[in-house]
Order: sequence, then C-alpha cells, then structure tokens
Amino acid sequence: MKKLKIFSAVLLLSLSLAQVSAAAANEQEEISFFLNGSYLACEIAPIIEQGEILVPLRSIGEALDAGIYWDGQTKTASLKSSGWRGERELKFQSGSKTAAINGEKITLAVPMQIVNGRTMVPASAIAEGLDLAVTWDEKTQSLSLQERYRSQNGAAEIVLTPIKADKDSSYMIYHGMQVEINGEKYEYAWEWNAGVWQYIAYNPPEIYWADLNADGREEIIIRLVDGINTGTGVSLEKVHVLKPNGEEIAVQDAGEYAANLAKEKDGISVGAWVSYEVTDGELTAEVTVYEKEEPKVWLLKYGNAHGKLQVVQAERVNY
Repeated sequence: MKKLKIFSAVLLLSLSLAQVSAAAANEQEEISFFLNGSYLACEIAPIIEQGEILVPLRSIGEALDAGIYWDGQTKTASLKSSGWRGERELKFQSGSKTAAINGEKITLAVPMQIVNGRTMVPASAIAEGLDLAVTWDEKTQSLSLQERYRSQNGAAEIVLTPIKADKDSSYMIYHGMQVEINGEKYEYAWEWNAGVWQYIAYNPPEIYWADLNADGREEIIIRLVDGINTGTGVSLEKVHVLKPNGEEIAVQDAGEYAANLAKEKDGISVGAWVSYEVTDGELTAEVTVYEKEEPKVWLLKYGNAHGKLQVVQAERVNY
C-alpha cells in the first residue's frame, strides 16, 4: 500500500495544457484517446484548442452506452446516461462557453465546436459531468478518461478508481486500484479484469460498510467482479477489506478454503464460481461444489481471527 497526496486530475490536465497555443495544436501529433483503460478509436481524434482538449461526444456516448441527441434549432448537443451511474444529462450549445450538467450551469474555457461534421466538447466537462478521472500524458500525447466509483457512509466517502490499465488490451484490465478515503489516497496492487466483450457483461465494483472485526468501527469492503459470462453466469470475484486508515485486512480466499475442505471428502470437487456478499454486517461467500458430479452450493461465513478474516463456518445450501 502506498499513500498518495495528489491534486485533482482535472486541475492537473488544465495546468499541463495551459501553455499550449492554438498554433502549436495545429502541429501536434495525433492524440491517443483511452477510455476505461482501452484505446478508443474515434472517427476524429481529440484536438487541443486554446489549452483545452476537445473530444468527440458521439464516440464517448457510444462507448459508454449513453444516448446522444442533437437539437438543430438551438444547435445543442446532449448526452444522457443512466444505469449504475444514475441519471446524468450533459448539454452543450455550439459557440457557447456555458454548458449544463443535470440542469446546473458550468463555465467552459472553450465552447463546443463542430469539426468535420463531428461535435467536439471539452474533456474536462465530460469528466466533471460523468465523474471520470482524467489524465494527460504530455510525453506520449495521450488522454485517458476513467470511470470511478463512489460510496457514502454518513460523513465518510470512498472513491475507487481503477489504475495501471493494460492499454495493449481491448478489454478493461487493470493491475491496481486507487482508493480515496475521506480525501486521503492509497494505492493497492489489486487485479481486476472487467473483460467486456460479446458474451461478457460488465459488472461495476461494489462498496460496502460493516464492522467485520468487531472493533466498533465499520470497515470498507470492496467487491471486484470479473466480467460475467451472460450464457453461463460464471464470474470470478475477489473481496478486499480496508480499515478507515487505509490498512488492508487479509481475507481468506473462499475458493481455496473450499478446495482444501473438499479434499477431505470423497466424491466432492469445487467449481470455479465464488460469490461474496455482505449482509446484516456479515461477510459470506457462496462456492459451487460437485457432489458426485451434481452441482451444489456451500455457504461460507467469515469471522475475525488474529486480525484476519477467516472462514469460521461452512454449510451446504439448498435453493
């Protein structure tokens, strides 16, 4: 775990581009654009205009499965997103330095522009409107927008951002996570493969709160699910538990525990599917097992032991 103190990514983006002139932008190399860790091929590449990076609105909307709308009478472009992000609407008007996020006005350094028939909007406005982390790499001339995930528990707030993306892959594969706990940022070497492709459904990370180690303070439980196969329902899951100070609590792997338990029983083997859940302040896991080749489910319950969360009970569940 490495504790970080960094400024807002949007602020860093603005500062790094502040000295870029329109003349330099015309001579720049083509900007590489990455969305959620993967290269986004656009019909028109992002451009730099007066120190701002403008990105194609439709390409972003299609990649995020958001609706894009155009009002020719007012020359207004809209992006409407729903789902796990909640309802979000961004509106940009051609030539105007004012945009709207869910009806609230924001000021743009550069207005929306139409370039070669494509609607181009400031990346910083997209990041603010959709709650994306934004990174600009001057050396490689690359722009990255990354979805992040939030959870509120009273006055406490968690912001989870996948980092260290495998940019050679066309899927969402990450080799690290940044967790911001009440403004303090920490990095963890957690692997996550969201694996979005034809038969694999995207499942965003889930954040829970519960006092798992009975110390009177609620821990932060982060559930990472690799892409779910829409045909079989099979997925791979990991759960990570943090103290409010960012310290990670070790969690016994449910699959390994079940496999070791199965060795002691005749005619029993363990499948690949493991599902973690936090209910009524308890951490549990369900594991598929095969009893004489017939699929069953074991429910594993966790308890605190010597500062580690270990399986303390295993029982067969009938559905």
